[in-house]
Amino acid sequence: MAKSLQEQLMGAGLIDQKKAKKIKKDQSKQAHAKVKAGLNQESDAQRNAREAQKQKQQKDRELNAAKKAEAEQKAIFAQVKQLVNHYKIKDRKGELEFNFVDGSTVKKLLLNRDSFEKCSRGLISVVSLDGRYELVPRPIAEKIRERMPELIIVDNYRAKESAGTNVAATGTASPESDAGEISDEDYYAQFEIPDDLMW
Repeated sequence: MAKSLQEQLMGAGLIDQKKAKKIKKDQSKQAHAKVKAGLNQESDAQRNAREAQKQKQQKDRELNAAKKAEAEQKAIFAQVKQLVNHYKIKDRKGELEFNFVDGSTVKKLLLNRDSFEKCSRGLISVVSLDGRYELVPRPIAEKIRERMPELIIVDNYRAKESAGTNVAATGTASPESDAGEISDEDYYAQFEIPDDLMW
């Protein structure tokens, strides 16, 4: 068997065992340093591939988040559509014009007296769905407002709440119960008659 160079040098007496160990240790360090340097110095292609992978993952995450948001929005719209179709007031046709503003245009619905009064007092709200206007009871309008507030076109109950209890400004009384029936005496009792009024 052939002897290693260190063994041959030791046999010739040129180096001692201590020096041979030091040379072997130095060679091992150099080899280790070369391997480590090779690992740390990745090629440009590897670096670019890793960056491209990171960008692709980020783009995929953003795309998935957008798809999830869109699916949630569709589910919410389906809920609102189901609420409106199930609870809309079907018997509303009449001869009284109920005018309201949708965006920048004035729209009108022909309603019967009952629907007209309830809509004016805020017991019924007007909802825009698929290009048509539907009347829904106020509790259903509140559920729709939680999901898609932009679909509520007319909500006189909310308008009265935001204006406070100033009934003179709206011309009608605010509903005091779910039934919403207020007698004329109760309505006019809230207005003070001046003492010096001349008849």
